Parts: sequence; C-alpha cells; structure tokens
Amino acid sequence: MAHESSSQDSRSIASLLDDAVHQENPSLALTILNRTILASAEPEDLDPLSTISTVLTSGKEGAEDVLRTIGSRCSPREAILAIQEEAEKLYHRLESEEVKDGLDGDGEDSAVSISPATQVARLLMLYELALPRLAKRKKSSAAILSPLISQIARLIDQLRRTTPKQSARIIIPSVASMIQVLRLWIDEERYEGSSSADMLYDLARNTVEIFPNAATEGLLEQSFSRNFPRLVVPARRGEASDRPESVAMNLLMDAIAAIGIKDSQEISRPSIASIVLLARRPGYVMDIPTLKAFSNVLIFCIQTNTAIEGTLSILLDTLAKLKSLDPPPELPEEVLVPLVHSLAPLASVHPDPSVRHSTFRILALALALAPSIWRLSLLTELVSEDEESMPQMRVAAVGLVKEAVLEALQTAPGSSAAQSNVFVSPLFMRQLGSQLFLHLPESISTTVRLKKFLESAEPSRLVEVLGLLFVLLKRDVDNRTGIADYSLLRQIVRQVLQPLQSRLQEWKIEMDADPGLQYARFRVEIVEMWVERVFSAIQDIIPDNI
Repeated sequence: MAHESSSQDSRSIASLLDDAVHQENPSLALTILNRTILASAEPEDLDPLSTISTVLTSGKEGAEDVLRTIGSRCSPREAILAIQEEAEKLYHRLESEEVKDGLDGDGEDSAVSISPATQVARLLMLYELALPRLAKRKKSSAAILSPLISQIARLIDQLRRTTPKQSARIIIPSVASMIQVLRLWIDEERYEGSSSADMLYDLARNTVEIFPNAATEGLLEQSFSRNFPRLVVPARRGEASDRPESVAMNLLMDAIAAIGIKDSQEISRPSIASIVLLARRPGYVMDIPTLKAFSNVLIFCIQTNTAIEGTLSILLDTLAKLKSLDPPPELPEEVLVPLVHSLAPLASVHPDPSVRHSTFRILALALALAPSIWRLSLLTELVSEDEESMPQMRVAAVGLVKEAVLEALQTAPGSSAAQSNVFVSPLFMRQLGSQLFLHLPESISTTVRLKKFLESAEPSRLVEVLGLLFVLLKRDVDNRTGIADYSLLRQIVRQVLQPLQSRLQEWKIEMDADPGLQYARFRVEIVEMWVERVFSAIQDIIPDNI
C-alpha cells in the first residue's frame, strides 16, 4: 500500500508541475509548488523521469528552483538516467535544427521557453546535484563519468548552431561549476587510460574550443595595455576583465587549476583549446621552442579568425618579451615567414580597427626579430605592387622599412652588428630602391584624373616614401646604403621627382578650374611639400648638375 501511495504522490506532483508549466493560470505556481515539495515530498515521490522533462524547458519563475530541489532530493541513479534521456532528446532536436537560438520547438509557449544553452546548463546543474550523492559501489568515478562527459561534450558541440557569445556566457560558468563540485567526489582510479580529472579537463578544453572567440574576448585589449601602456586611454583600463566572458573564463580557469592541471599540460597539446587557456593566463609568454610547436595552430587561428584575440594576445606578449631581451633572439624561418604572411592581410582588412592596429604592432615586432636578410625580403614583398598586394599594407610597410633602416643606422660603422645588417649595405638599395624610389606608379600618369588619384592609397604612400627618402638622405651620412650615390640621385630626380612635380602642377591647375576639387588642395600640397624637401636634401649632396 505504501508503494501505491508513493506512486500516486509521484503522479500528483508530476501532474501539478505539468499544470504549472503549461497553463497560463495554473492552480499552483512553480514557486509555491517548490515550497510544497520541500516541505512534504519524500524522495520517492519525485519521479525524475517525468518531472525533469516537464520543467527543464520552462522559463517561468521558480522552474530552476524546482529542478534544483528534484536534483538534490530524488534518487541520484534515476536522476542521472533522466538527465541522460533529456540530453539525448535535446541533442537530436539541435541536430535537426528544431531548436532555434532562443526558443524550443515550433514556438509554442514561446513566452516561457528558454534557450538551448540554458537547458544544457540546467542539465549540468542536475549532474552537480545528483552525482556526488551517487554510491559508486564497485565502479570508479572515471567509469561512471566517461559516458556522461562524452554525451555532454557532444551536446555542447551542437550549441555552435546558436548565438556563440550568449551560449558561452551560460555554458562556460556551468561547466566550471560542475568541475568544482565534482572534484571533491572523483577518485584517482583510471578508466580506459583516463582519470576523472582528465575527463573533466577534456570537457573544459572541448567547451572553450566550441566558443573560442567568446572565450578570448577582451584579451587583446589587456595585452595591448601591458605592452603599450602609454597608448591606452586611462579610463578604459581594466574594462576587459569585467566582461561576462572574462568572468566566466576566470571561473573555468580556477576550476581547471583546482583539479591539478598545469601549464605544461597545455603546452604539450598544441590546439585551439590550448591557445584559449594559455591566453587566459595573464602575460603568458612562449619561448622559441613552444612558438615553433604552436606555429601551425597560431597561423590557422589567424587565417580563420578563430580565438583571434587570444592568438594575438599571446603573440603580442611573446614577441614583445623576446624583443626586450639583450640580445633579442631571431625567429626561425619556419615561424617567421608564415606568421608575416598571415598577419599582413589581417592588419589590412580586419573589420575591427583595434585588431588591425594591434596586428600591425605584432607584425612590426615579428619583423624586428627576423634575420635582417629575411626582414628585407619580407618587406620587399609587403611594399611591392602586384595583384595580391593590399594598398593599406603597401602604405604601412613603408613605415616598417623606415623603422628597419633607422635601427640599422644606429649601429656603429664597421661593427659586427653593422656588417651583418643588410639595411646598412648596398643590398638594401638594390632590392628596395627600385621599387620605392625609382618607380612612378600608374596613378601618377597623365591619363589619371585628380579625383581618382585621391581615391586611391597613393597620396599616403607617396608621403611615406618621400619621408623615408628624406630620412635616408639626412641620416645616412656615411652613405652605407648607397643612397647618396650621384648616379642614383640623378635617376630619382629625373624618373620620379621631376615628373611628379609636373603632375602636381597640372592637378593644381585642375583644382583651380573646378571648385568641387578644392577639398583636395591640402593633400596635394602635402605631397608637394615632401617633394620640395627631398629636392632640397639632394641639393645639399650634389648642389650642381642635378
């Protein structure tokens, strides 16, 4: 009779919950029902196979409290079976795209539906409540966890279909909370080669790999602040660490540390997850061997915009640290070349200006750590005009050339440092001189109208090139680059400066005739000013017979 009474009570609770969840004006609201269950229901009255299914997707007030009560009081073995069943059903709904970003099913009860991510978070919460109460008997915790963790990982993977940032804010702290709770329950026995801690660690890794961009959001700003504090607006410092994604990841990092995971374990497993978790360790810096080991993953992340802030923050911290060493080490070719080839497009076309700016800084650091012959070769590629070149990078790369030359000119003539640096040798002019100083671009031809010239990147590029030429003429007093050779200077004057000067005069006439072009006068006069400065600098070297 007692068993029959318990079954009736179970059905009664399930019926009341169904009414509270699905009726607009239920006889008992979920909040009142929860107090009733806490006050009088016995564990055997709470049938998790029916009650969890009823309440799981409800967004009504008190739904989560009811689930928490059920999870903490019902049979843990039955709860785990119910959780597995609900996880499998949700997985198939997500796989068949029946669940759309916030609401479940076909839109019924949409006012009280919850997102798939919240449903998964509730299932994780139920595991937190049920598993520590489960008697292991002859099984190890690893044997119990293995199928559960596998199912959770598959389910979380399906959340790629939903809004990643919102899902990450919900799922990451839920995974962290479950790890923190279960770490006190797990034992050290292994199952199929893995310990329970290994399984929980893999779940954390899988989770951040599903949400790599959300998991690393804000890190680039923090890294930039560390390395370029004078360029950061003071009022904005510290904001990145307060973001929901940062708070969630801090919880996960604490949970990972609590189960005994060290940096060395991340370093031994180059992957997107490792990038995310290492980037979350403030100021983490890779040494050259680790940089080589992670090179392919870093390049993949840059090229696919995956975990992009974490990837760039690691590179910025690492390269800035290497550059500060005395003497700074040189990047190996297998790291340097693909890195530069990947960073240049990102610095040119990424939609976020702060990412473009930071990427350019990283590119400059990478080139500064290159052997000078490779630095020259890569800069030659960046300034060249071909089908694959990007106008923005062609302009910016001239500044990188200037940086390399000025750095080289600081070396003492005849020193070993000078002798090994191609930027203070005739090779510099032979390789870059013709492209930068002896080539008049098509945009300067007599067939190009002023408006088209101004719409291109050429005005900015010309100013950069003329500025570089002026600096060389003034600073290379020993003519180590060969810039002051009379024959070269005459070529520069006749092939570039004089034709450019003539074209600028024609455009000024064009502006005088068209009031609609007056906005262009300042930009044309800036180019003209630099032409005059270079002329003056050349005359200081060869005053006659230019």
